[in-house]
Amino acid sequence: MGLRYNVISSPGETDIQIRDFIAANDHDFYPTIASRRDLAEFVQLVYVYKGKYVICYDGDTIVGLSGIYLDHVSFITYYLYVAVDKNYRGRGISTALFNYLHEICGEFGVQWAIVKTWSTNMVSQSMFKKHGFFHLYTTEDDRSKGVHTFFFAKSFAEEWFNKPVKRIAIAGGDNNYALGNFVRTISSIPRTSAEVNSILPYVVINNNDKDIIGGLGGSDVSHIFALDIDSDLLQEANGYEIIDLAGITRRLVNERKKKWVLIADEGSGVAARLEIGALVKPGDQQRVDEIIGEIRTGKVLPAYHKKEIADIARVSGGKGILLGTPELHTMFAFDKMFEGMEIFDPWLEVAIIIQNNRNPPPLKGSS
Repeated sequence: MGLRYNVISSPGETDIQIRDFIAANDHDFYPTIASRRDLAEFVQLVYVYKGKYVICYDGDTIVGLSGIYLDHVSFITYYLYVAVDKNYRGRGISTALFNYLHEICGEFGVQWAIVKTWSTNMVSQSMFKKHGFFHLYTTEDDRSKGVHTFFFAKSFAEEWFNKPVKRIAIAGGDNNYALGNFVRTISSIPRTSAEVNSILPYVVINNNDKDIIGGLGGSDVSHIFALDIDSDLLQEANGYEIIDLAGITRRLVNERKKKWVLIADEGSGVAARLEIGALVKPGDQQRVDEIIGEIRTGKVLPAYHKKEIADIARVSGGKGILLGTPELHTMFAFDKMFEGMEIFDPWLEVAIIIQNNRNPPPLKGSS
């Protein structure tokens, strides 16, 4: 009898088998899952977060298992667990499990997903890279002294540029704080594959310096990205592929089909440029302007005000928070959810999409 796969999304008798499989393979994790939580409760979390298990059977025996959360409190979509019995490794089971999870993400309209492992687990890191994940960020000394937690992301957004990204020119205008913040994000996301691990090259230009833009022809710059959503750079950079922040934001936000509260300067042209129907202004715009001013001047970091911004958005009747001013980038770090509110940080989203476009899939029909 050959291997077979089954997807389950509700608790039942199989949970005992799932628990026993996790216990039998727990030595492959550090620290072990059992040392951190009760395994029976751990199994139930997939159902709590509206997720699914994908199970590989040989006869009636579980020989491979993966799990995914589809309503995680921070990431929304989180690949919880992937393991294969040591006697069945090398038979393509992990690839099949990942493919099932990817299909589930496509079915549910997932834009990007998170998985994590520890810094010394080279096998998992290689496996994640093989299946399209890249190293997004690190929590140092999270497992123990010198053993860090690595977070990997995979984008499912169908946002493909006309050509691969080699080096980007970032037009930051006069906003040095926001520019530095975005540069830290884009610099911390290396391209990762089974063989390559490199920082994305970039150059900083001034929005209004057309001589500099014109002089980029002799460099290896492939794309230009304007930090401000309402930038007029789209009309000023002929000859380069423009990363359209407003267009990407419009498409991805509209996919989510919910009411978004736009957090931006009152006098900005962001709302007009985005042209998103289900967009509402915050009830306390004056306070939002004050918060942005404090961040812009360096008085506080963006995260300092994240709870207050979430409260303002909630009172305003929104189901999601759309950050519309570059100073607010990283306010919610890499979280997609905060206190029940979905977060859309356009600069984080575009950083992940740029990452994807450094090594895009071949065009259909190409060899």
